[in-house]
Amino acid sequence: MRQENNEDRMKVYLIGAGPGDPGLLTIKGKDILEKADVVVYDYLANDTLLGYARPDAERVYVGKVAGNHAMSQSDINRLLVDKAKEGKVVARLKGGDPYIFGRGGEEAETLADAGVPFEEVPGISSTIAGPAYAGIPLTHRNFASSVTIITGHENPDKPGSVHNWKALAASASTLEAAVLAKGPMRDIMDFMTQPNTDTAAAAAKVLNSGAMKPLEAGGLKAFITTFRSGHTAIVQRRGAERLPVKKLLSPAVPHMMGNEEVRAEAEALAYETLQREIGKRIEQLTGARA
Repeated sequence: MRQENNEDRMKVYLIGAGPGDPGLLTIKGKDILEKADVVVYDYLANDTLLGYARPDAERVYVGKVAGNHAMSQSDINRLLVDKAKEGKVVARLKGGDPYIFGRGGEEAETLADAGVPFEEVPGISSTIAGPAYAGIPLTHRNFASSVTIITGHENPDKPGSVHNWKALAASASTLEAAVLAKGPMRDIMDFMTQPNTDTAAAAAKVLNSGAMKPLEAGGLKAFITTFRSGHTAIVQRRGAERLPVKKLLSPAVPHMMGNEEVRAEAEALAYETLQREIGKRIEQLTGARA
């Protein structure tokens, strides 16, 4: 009987985690998470999905938010290759679909160049799910026979936009701009700017003293401190030792949308705004043609 070696086992699965609702992960995606040795996951992938992974599976967070990248894309690419070549099954969990503005293509190219077997497991893209949840069909037999999806976050290193805006505006295709709700997680300090609040007064007192003093209100055992860079933040110690510490951040938009009440309020506001803007646009068009 031939003995199994690392090359027999190594494989990377580029898994689409869907638009945020854990119920929209595919069965195949769930099955792979359950058997993977390593789970490399993104910021936009719902943390609940990590519960499908084996208890002994290695979990590696590589998420990116504006101004705070846990790992560069090139390092992520190398990580996938290295983990696979250790003879491991790697689940690369990405928000939405890996091949729709998810940089899955770049990771696939790296894996192919390194000779690492890989497979793409499609996910439900927010470009489809968002309009569907809002009751907006992207195609309609009587109105729209095609869909054009463009990114609102082109590569900044390109000399210019590749979009032909005039052609897109003249097209009868449904036009959808994929502008991700991926605003940066805010420092908790950002919410302490109201001068008349007890919290702000306490924060100001601590900062003026130049000391690292504890904040234990509401069970939050943390500290306000100013780093050598001059940046002030609320931090917690990672363990019993003085260092290292971690900076506390508020929930970002995608995480907030995981809250049922917040999502319901946001959907209602979005629907109201959409109806108002559509009405304005119709008035502008009909007025211009009158």
